This record gives sequence, C-alpha cells and structure tokens, in this order.
Amino acid sequence: MANNIDFTDIPNAVALVCKRAEEGDNYRIESGIISIDILKRGWFRSEFSIIGGRPGIGKTGFILSIISNLVNKHIPVSLFSAKDIMNEDFMAYLISCIKYQDYEYVRENKLDFLKSVDMSNLPLFLNLQSRLTLAYIRDNAQILVERHGVKCIFIESLQNIFNSEENGNEKENMEYICHELKQIARDLNVPIIVTSDLNRAIEHREGFEGKEPLLSDLRGSSAIEFEADSILLLHRPAYYGIYQDESGNELHEFEYVKIVKNKYNGIGEVLLKYCHSNGTVEDFFEEDRTKKQAKY
Repeated sequence: MANNIDFTDIPNAVALVCKRAEEGDNYRIESGIISIDILKRGWFRSEFSIIGGRPGIGKTGFILSIISNLVNKHIPVSLFSAKDIMNEDFMAYLISCIKYQDYEYVRENKLDFLKSVDMSNLPLFLNLQSRLTLAYIRDNAQILVERHGVKCIFIESLQNIFNSEENGNEKENMEYICHELKQIARDLNVPIIVTSDLNRAIEHREGFEGKEPLLSDLRGSSAIEFEADSILLLHRPAYYGIYQDESGNELHEFEYVKIVKNKYNGIGEVLLKYCHSNGTVEDFFEEDRTKKQAKY
C-alpha cells in the first residue's frame, strides 16, 4: 500500500508563489509610522505578531496609533479586547485617537464629542468581551474577513485569552494559545497583531539599560518566541523615572520600539514621539528633541 505523500517540485512551487503574488497574496499592511515600516517592512499575510510591554507602558496607544493610520486609509481592521468595555470613556478615547483630536478636550466633553464627530465610513470592527475565548476569536474573525473584508486583526491582550482546553499548566496553555492564533492567521490569510504583558523581572533591574525589555521578559516567552513571526517590545524610560539617556538626551516624551524578532526583515530599534495624554505614538524627528531640550 502506497504512502500518501504530499510534495511539489521547484518549478511548481515557483509557479504557485508567482500566481499568489499576481493575485495580491503577498500584500503587506504598513503601520503608517515611517521609521517602523522602513525597518520592519509592515505586517504580511498570515503573520502572527506580538507587541510586548509592561502594564501602563503604552501598548494600547501603540496599536491604536496603527489602527488610526489604517482606518484613515480606509483599510478595514478589527480590534478584539478583553481589557476594555463599551462605554463613553473608551469610545471617546478610541475615536479621539482615530480622528487625531485633542484628548484633553475630549476627556472633558466626551458625550458632546461623540455626538458631534463624523464617524461614518470608519472601517473598524470592535469585539469587546469580558471573556475572550479562542473559539470566539476564530468564529468572529472568519466572519469579519469573509463578509467585511478585514485586512488586519488586533487582539488585546494575549494573557486575557481564555483557553477552553486549559489543563492547569501555564506553559502548555500559552503554547496552545499562541499556536492557535498563528493557525487562525494562516487560515484567514491576514496578519494578527497581539499585545502581551512582560513579567516583573524588568522592575528589579537598575539603570537605563536595565529597564530595556528583553525577550525573556515576555510572560510565556518560550512559547511566544517560538510561534511569533515578529516581536516588538516597547520601552519608555520616563515610565521608570529615567528622563535622560547616557548621552544626556532628554526622554520625557519618547518611546523606543525594539524589534527583536522579524521573520520578514531585519531587527533593530526605533525612537518615536510619545503623547502622554492618550498614549499614542508618531514618527520622531531630530528637531523634536531639540525643542524638548529647550523646554526642559
């Protein structure tokens, strides 16, 4: 009895890849943050990507910055979250980020802002659940991609995803969740970008370099490092009371993004401007630092 063998030769493999490329199968989603897009080259189809950082460091603002850039280019995206609830505070925050509104004003005038701002034609689909399960993500993500043309899925956060097959072993549960999320990205052929917490080890390290996040600081780091196609770690020195780097450059309103794994391009670090009022980020230019040094 012959074994079932599934293989292809090089000419057929090349032909298949070329056909997919001609059909737009190799598209990538750019963040709209130039320095990140130059280094990372955007997010590709089927990519499973992690955005890591300590609580309060700015993970939500970071992904909302990308979401804002995408929906304002009319690229449909979805946000799954077990951290936020559908109320006027969250919606005002979300829409102010997307519409580039002054959040200080929005915070004081939430309902008036939500009633007055034009939210038509915003291709953003929200899935806010107190209990976010893998099955819920898979079922709803499939509907969003097939019926609404969603091109990128954001999830907040990895540690809040519930595994119905949970067996009490934290390491195995994390491996299973990461594997399933990667499989969903492959099955739906869209990038999935997930925020993840870091453990407390970073809190016990001293100095500017000591506070820089490492791969090993990710909660469930071995499973994440194995499954993720790309990993970005957020580092905001001012969060730890560090306001100058070792060269004396001021850091009050800046955030580092460390790309520590990147299947599709190089790794490295970029420096972004950080907005304290809403946690969003944008490209940094040298004159910004000069202005801030004069201010402080």
